[in-house]
Amino acid sequence: MGAYEYRMIDTDGDSLDDNWEMRWFGDLNHGADEDFDGDWVSNRREYIRAIRPVVFRRIPFRPL
Repeated sequence: MGAYEYRMIDTDGDSLDDNWEMRWFGDLNHGADEDFDGDWVSNRREYIRAIRPVVFRRIPFRPL
């Protein structure tokens, strides 16, 4: 025992952790394929890469 296991909670079925959605958007109404900040990077990619989905940036991203 002693190992910490994190289980993602995704009640809306969009492949984004509910805690992450609530932290950045304040609700669960944003899908994984949307681009909330308009920087051409989907919410899913920003979630996977652990970057802020509400900040527009012009950094080139490699495809996943």
